[in-house]
Amino acid sequence: MASKSSLLNEPPKDCLGYFKDFLTREGVGNIEALTVIAESTIKYLSGNTQHRHALIEGEVLMKRWYDSLAMGEPDYSVYEEDYYLAELWACWIMYSRKYLLHMEKPNSLSPHGVVGSIQPKVVADLGCGFGYTTAALKQLYPDATVYGTNIEDTVQYRVAKSMSLTHNFQLMPVVQDIPLQVDVAFASEYFEHFQKPVEHLEEIIAAIKPRAWWIASTFGQDAIGHFTLYEINGKLVDGKTTSRMFNNTLRNHGYRSIKTRLWNNRPTYWVLGGELND
Repeated sequence: MASKSSLLNEPPKDCLGYFKDFLTREGVGNIEALTVIAESTIKYLSGNTQHRHALIEGEVLMKRWYDSLAMGEPDYSVYEEDYYLAELWACWIMYSRKYLLHMEKPNSLSPHGVVGSIQPKVVADLGCGFGYTTAALKQLYPDATVYGTNIEDTVQYRVAKSMSLTHNFQLMPVVQDIPLQVDVAFASEYFEHFQKPVEHLEEIIAAIKPRAWWIASTFGQDAIGHFTLYEINGKLVDGKTTSRMFNNTLRNHGYRSIKTRLWNNRPTYWVLGGELND
């Protein structure tokens, strides 16, 4: 990685204040309740079972999501609920932020890895949420053009837009709007939110031709926005099968998985042929 990121090095409590500022600026509803949920969720995910109450609202929302799948009509309005917004921030602290911190370490890659010295010119953060990961990537790669993608007309998009103006990255409603070939694409808990993830992967490769990927996906895990079954080549398949077919699709497009020293090899690092050895 090119440089230290202040968003990665700031204590989570300071990041929370930053989060509240952006929500206030965008006129989001009950910010105090939202931040309490976010803090409690982090404590619970960190092992403090006394804060399990923070997940009760999330369990209600998750049931609503899976009930809608059972009815054949995915209820995408769950993404706009206050609890989901709080969970999104908690996931930044607990997952995406930690991924970037671990990836930043000089010894994160195995001796035969090829990323250590790369200085990407174009970086894409797919499904960027509030834009924290995208902003951190811009701080890590200050000389790169960095793009984040998210759906327009949502609270997430409005906050990410403010973040983009503050941190100098570009926000796009769809991946196909990115005008350049991407050197490194980052996708953390992203593809699980598409019922046709392999088809979407194909669309991304056709549009921006990433030379490398960092991907963290859990197709078989229940979560708000994840699908029970995924559709691939007109057939409905489970999460395990989806994961295998997803990885095979990357291989079929010439990507190879590079073993890293990251815990559980997560996120997974994929490189297109030998391009990044150039």
